[in-house]
Amino acid sequence: TPPMPVHPRPGEITLNDWMDGRFISNDDDEDSLMYYVYGGTSPDPSRMVLLGNVGYYPYDDREGMYNWTGLTPGKYYMYAVAYDGEDYSEDGLVTMFVVRPVANISVEVTADGGIRDYPETYDTVRCTAHIDEDTVSKWPVNVHFVWYRNGTVYTEEDVTCDGPVCEWATVVTPDENDKFDNWTCEATVCTDTSGSPYPDDPVSYVCDSANDSVVLQNIPPDTPTLITPHDHAVIMMDEEPIRFEVQGTDPDDTRLEYHVILMDESGGVIDTVVDEGEGRITFDRTLPVGTYRWKARSYDRYNWTGWSDEWTFTVVSVPQVKVQIESDNDGVDPNMFETTDDLVCKGNVLGVTEEHTVTVVWYMDDEVYSTTEATCLPTGTGGYECRSDLIPHDDTVKHQVWRCVMNVCNTINGEDYCSSDSDEEEIQNLPPSVPDLVTPDDYKVIKTTKLPETDYPNLDYLTVDGEPYEEEDIKLDVTDSFDYDYDPLTYTFVGTDGSGREFVNEDTDVSEMNIGVLDSGDYTWWVNVTDGEAVVTSEQWHFSVDVNHPPFIQAQVVPTTMYTGDYVRCDMNWLWDEDNDDVNVTFYLVNVTDPDHPVIYEGGTFFLNSSDPDTYSNDEYYGGRFHDTVGNYTHAHDVLSDGVGPVHKGESWRCVIYANDSRIVTRWTSPIVRVVNTPPTPPVIWHSDTLHSYEELYWNKSVDIDGDPITYYVYGRRTDEDEFALLTVVTPSDGVRDTYEYDWSISETGLYQWYVVATDGEGETQSIVAEDIDLPNPRHIDEFVYMIGKGEQTGDDTGTEEPSREPVKPIKPVKPKPISIKPEPIRVKPEPVPVKPVTEQPVSVPSKPVRVEVDPLAPVVNKSGFIVKPESVLPYKPEPVSSTVLR
Repeated sequence: TPPMPVHPRPGEITLNDWMDGRFISNDDDEDSLMYYVYGGTSPDPSRMVLLGNVGYYPYDDREGMYNWTGLTPGKYYMYAVAYDGEDYSEDGLVTMFVVRPVANISVEVTADGGIRDYPETYDTVRCTAHIDEDTVSKWPVNVHFVWYRNGTVYTEEDVTCDGPVCEWATVVTPDENDKFDNWTCEATVCTDTSGSPYPDDPVSYVCDSANDSVVLQNIPPDTPTLITPHDHAVIMMDEEPIRFEVQGTDPDDTRLEYHVILMDESGGVIDTVVDEGEGRITFDRTLPVGTYRWKARSYDRYNWTGWSDEWTFTVVSVPQVKVQIESDNDGVDPNMFETTDDLVCKGNVLGVTEEHTVTVVWYMDDEVYSTTEATCLPTGTGGYECRSDLIPHDDTVKHQVWRCVMNVCNTINGEDYCSSDSDEEEIQNLPPSVPDLVTPDDYKVIKTTKLPETDYPNLDYLTVDGEPYEEEDIKLDVTDSFDYDYDPLTYTFVGTDGSGREFVNEDTDVSEMNIGVLDSGDYTWWVNVTDGEAVVTSEQWHFSVDVNHPPFIQAQVVPTTMYTGDYVRCDMNWLWDEDNDDVNVTFYLVNVTDPDHPVIYEGGTFFLNSSDPDTYSNDEYYGGRFHDTVGNYTHAHDVLSDGVGPVHKGESWRCVIYANDSRIVTRWTSPIVRVVNTPPTPPVIWHSDTLHSYEELYWNKSVDIDGDPITYYVYGRRTDEDEFALLTVVTPSDGVRDTYEYDWSISETGLYQWYVVATDGEGETQSIVAEDIDLPNPRHIDEFVYMIGKGEQTGDDTGTEEPSREPVKPIKPVKPKPISIKPEPIRVKPEPVPVKPVTEQPVSVPSKPVRVEVDPLAPVVNKSGFIVKPESVLPYKPEPVSSTVLR
């Protein structure tokens, strides 16, 4: 089929110099197609020329495209013919498009009419636009002009331009100018592409802009003119100073600053004058004999002028000398005079024309040190130089003042004209050398353990190897400074922590300092060294401290009072570690009865897991979180060791606990606890018989679990008497029996009381107080029988048997020796074997007679509440821990 145009669309407008034509045709045979494209400036196909061909294209891609280039503004027409390899199609539909020109503009800004050949404030600033004629299809065109002053819009205007050169009538006049103004002109011309038949055409209005700028410069002042002294002038030296005068001008009428340099004959600057003036400046100077050079320049606060011509003048008079003390060897510091300098006095003499001799006088602290003569030799620059003898540094002392005086004379017409000059210098102090830091190394991490400031009782500290731990102080060490003046030196060690607080600021006369143990943190330190006048400072070094704190233990030995049969234990009341370290604890129980041969028993181990306060190595141990102002510590409390025992009277024991956090070991050592005496069990009164003139008293033996021999004291009284009397004493030498008997001789009828005290020599116990009735007189047999009948005796013949009529010989009572009776209560502790405690009987008279029956084989309870059978009192030796050494 004839190809249909896809692009350009009919009447389409383009601003480019090319157009791509795209066409499409159908072929029922689905052959590949080739397109022959024709174009021209006439709509008549016969007047168009073949532009080119494109193809063959697969049938599925039936569109052909040809790019027509080199176009100039105007109307253009295109069409295509399709060819399938055998036949040509008829001519395709002709399409028209338009090429429009784009205006091109440039801008020129000029500044002229002023004083200088560069832009300045006296210029008029103009703006001219240049438009490319080839890009404009018709005149006039509209141009938009804008003046910018220092980046800000100053004025703007639309101007109709009739030709390619379009000058904007609005200019910037000199009255509007300031120094360093930046004037920028921008011009914009636009090409109208409206009229496209396609409303969605993206280009409907195209503009071209250009700009140019100029910066107004400062007008420098004119090079100043020297007025006086004239060039090559000869001036006689007298009392009047020399008048200098300089004149200058500035086109901007700016007040000028003048810079005048006065030089010696060799060009060395001897004076510099900076002054301001309205057109000229004047100043006065008094100068010694000599030849001088001078020049000037001016400055308007923006630009310096060049230097003026250099003029010379000569001052003539009596010879003049200029004296200066110098170091002959520069010593240690070339910028100062010190004890290592060799001093020399130099003089520059003017006003003489030949070798000259001067007198040199050295003064030390205002005292004449030496007087010599020196020869002045020509310097080659018009003057003469004199040099004194050397003052060696061995003759100088710090803070001495040395003064050199030179006298020079010139004979003119037979008359001496003399002058002199002097210079003095003080021998300065030399600062000490800067020390080098030695230890601790820069950025070193110091691991240490800090012991508590409080000296807790029973605690000491060991290394993990078991040696006594001593805190290792941190030592700051630097190299010794050297002082050339041999002054005594003071070292000031200064250190700060991470927050800037000082941890040390102390003076010492040695180059090292112990600062103790610091808290964990980062530290910076340095040292200042002074000889009393100068101070030098070292570089700064840094170190970090990792402080460990030892575990803390509070403990006791339990039971706190030990008796025979007890089991001794360590009771660790509190354990914590301030750093929350894991802690391994070992308990030891030590029998120190023989201090030269202690016997050691291991009492178990314990592990404090700081990361888990509820988990311990033994269910009997428990702990929790401890709170105080320092922080939170995992802790354990009330931890009991294994028990060792039973112990025996006279033994001495102590507990030792080791708590190891892997960096230090805390050792808690208890005071020695001794096994104390256990008094005998109270005697048990179990029977008494009244027989005529005496009373038979019976009691069971007491038991002493310590195995001590027991002595019994028997006391009695008639109830109407105030005090008990000692009836008898039964000692161990009398033999040991299960039951004891005593016949109490009674001379009068009455109601009687008695009791027994058992003692092992250290402690004692007392039986209950018993009452009974006695009737020694046979004449009162009836009363006796009656009273007995009222008593507790039993049997058919009791109270009916006729008593003997033989008189009873009275028994001479025993005069008792008074002893102190201090009954001691029985201590009962319900662990480890709960036993019902024995209640002590009060020492009081009961309302009626009492008889107590006691099983002699009943178990005995010691003061700690443990059941102790008589046979358990036999000596017992527990097995000690093998291969354990207690340091």
